[in-house]
Parts: sequence; structure tokens; C-alpha cells
Amino acid sequence: FAHRLKLRRREVESGTQALLFGQATHLALETTFARPRLPPTRGDWPPVLVDAFDEALRKLAPNLDPTSASSILLRERFRPLADQVPTIESALDETFGPRTPIAFEVPFSCTVGGIAVRGKIDRADRLANDSLLLIDYKTGSVDFSPDHVARGENFQALLYVEAAPLTLNAPCAGIVFYDLRRGEARRGLVNDTAIRPE
Repeated sequence: FAHRLKLRRREVESGTQALLFGQATHLALETTFARPRLPPTRGDWPPVLVDAFDEALRKLAPNLDPTSASSILLRERFRPLADQVPTIESALDETFGPRTPIAFEVPFSCTVGGIAVRGKIDRADRLANDSLLLIDYKTGSVDFSPDHVARGENFQALLYVEAAPLTLNAPCAGIVFYDLRRGEARRGLVNDTAIRPE
């Protein structure tokens, strides 16, 4: 397959590594936030996340030697992202108030203009008013603004907001992109009533 498309083996391997990294990151965040409780001090979360990432690698790539260069590089790439999580969660608390993660990797399907669309919602948090804030984890760059939707360039956020109430049986407050590289959750589509007045 690699030869037929005239790809270098290194390019195929790096694509596989990127896919594994993204999947392991998602699984680490899912298993961490699905736990009954995290350490009370958010500064203690990164080691828990790194352990969850190691566990995710073992599950997703059982033949990958944990002492191999690939494993070590993946782990080292994840550490700075894990360090960003407490900051992102604090920013979400400041914007939306108390939240409770209630659903992870939720599959959905909907029909838009006669076209069947399927996807997965990374995480849904219940807000104090019982509406849901959707979280979409991003390990790469996040280039999104509501203007993209208006120009017909990016419909992911809009599709998730439309599909979530049908799939999760609750009103949707909006979606926020959880930018692990920059340590922020500032982009998305959110109802203004979901944002704390202060």
C-alpha cells in the first residue's frame, strides 16, 4: 500500500504514530475524567494523566515495547499536554461554572440535507442548568471561528451541537475545542446563556 501510493515508509510510520498519539491522548483523557474522583489539587493531575496515557498505549498498541524509542517519544510528547489540562479545566470553570463530565466517546448519526453524517463526541459535561457542554479534544492546531461556519468551511461544531440533544437527550449549551497544545478552550460555538455573567 505504501509503495503503490509512492509514500516513503517514514511518512507512513509518522502518520501511524500521529494516529496512535491522538487515540492514546483521547483515551487517557477519557479514562481520567471518567474516574469517580481525581486528586483534589489540580496540580497533581498531570502524573495521573501520564499514567493513563501509558495505560492507553498498552491497550492500543500491545506489541509496542514501552522502552522503545517510539514509546518514549510519544510519552514525552504527551507530558506538556498533560501539564495544560489543569489550566484548561480552570478556564472552563471560570467561564461556565461547575461542570460534571457525564459521557465520553458518544457516537452520533444525523441526516443533514439528505446526507447521513456520523461522528463521535469526545466528552459531554453537564452544567448547573442541566444543559450539556460538548468538549472536542484537539492535539493539533485549532483554526476555528464561527465565521468558518458562515463561509461553509467548517461544520464540525455545528453538526455536534445539532446532534447532541438527539443523542444525549438534553439541551446543548454548545461546543468548545479543548486545545491541548496551546492550553486553552477559547474556540467553539456556545449559547450566551451558558456563559457565566461575571
